[in-house]
Amino acid sequence: MAALGSCGNLSSSTYVVMNEATTVAAVWALAPFMTAYDHVGTSSTNPVGLANAFAMAANLASTTTGQSPGNTPAGALISVTTINTLANILMNCVNTPGGTAGDSTPCGNLFAITTPGAGASPTEIAGAALYIAQHPGTSVSAIFALEAAVTVFQPTLTSAPNDWTVSATFPTGGTSLSSMAIDAGGNVWVQDGTLHELSPAGAVLGSYPAMAGQVVAIDASGNFWSPAGLGTISKMPSTLGTPTAYSAPGTSLYGVGSMAIDASGAVWYTCGYCTSVGKLNASGTFLFNAGLPTNQNSSLAIDTSGNVWVGSEELSDLSVVTNSGATYLTSPFPCGRCSSPGFVASDGNGNVWATGGLLTKMTSTGGYTNFGTSSTRLGAPLILRQLRSMAQEMSGQQTT
Repeated sequence: MAALGSCGNLSSSTYVVMNEATTVAAVWALAPFMTAYDHVGTSSTNPVGLANAFAMAANLASTTTGQSPGNTPAGALISVTTINTLANILMNCVNTPGGTAGDSTPCGNLFAITTPGAGASPTEIAGAALYIAQHPGTSVSAIFALEAAVTVFQPTLTSAPNDWTVSATFPTGGTSLSSMAIDAGGNVWVQDGTLHELSPAGAVLGSYPAMAGQVVAIDASGNFWSPAGLGTISKMPSTLGTPTAYSAPGTSLYGVGSMAIDASGAVWYTCGYCTSVGKLNASGTFLFNAGLPTNQNSSLAIDTSGNVWVGSEELSDLSVVTNSGATYLTSPFPCGRCSSPGFVASDGNGNVWATGGLLTKMTSTGGYTNFGTSSTRLGAPLILRQLRSMAQEMSGQQTT
């Protein structure tokens, strides 16, 4: 399998290498949009997300050389050893007459391990690969043991990984990433002392030092909001013109440390030593400050009802205020073993996700689910306290 992208980029002379490495690249990049090798697509509202997934496949492996990495920006880091190991595992089935789940052949063993609990076993390579991509923490060691004795794709992993996640890391030119946001085109905006714009393929498209700050947020009109110093927030228009500064009362001593934008375009903000969350309307006019139970507030998220969730590195619970600034239900809500849930993000289903000692899912009424233990998640060692920012892309995946 190979992910080629837009047909308009192809011609009768386009040279394509299709092998196990391009299969891994295609399946892992397109997994949010796949149900089978011949069923890849998205809703009418998300063609950009699908196009960006094809671009990511080109980062992971080249369809010109058949090797990983693919066409990546300078300094990008692709998990090449993981991709090569997965390619060798698939190759161990490809280079045989085939098989069925449970028949002890290389293919049969692969299909058996990648059989959904109550579902049918895969019968082809892409189906088995898709199961691994969508369940990266399942049967990790057993899948690793399927690698062929003779490995074509090099270098490879020397031991079983924590999970089968494939990652891509892109440089911005800065040293300390503090915040990120994703615009309607799938471009990633990051703060690391300067505001940078990265393409969906990881290339730096521009830098905007006038918008330097700890955090960045993008409204529905494509305008960019960022702290502009103590007690102020700047707005850069979608045309990337000169920013305008607005007053952010309540942060004059420490500066804004976190922001989120609601469906009306209003900007919510707080800071690490603030005892409140503030609100500006879409035009930058200050509306009010709503009190909070702690002064260690590190992030904000707006749920689908417009309620504002506040992450704290001091409390083992989450504070929530309504869009009018009132305390929501019985806030603050306990979050079990979340342990200082400092960073929060909302999904499209009304849930809020928090990182602390554990990844935690909060429902709209304050219910919680902790994932894993303090040292494991889905059987894999993972410490989530070091995550500094989360953003949700169009495929529904979390970007950190």
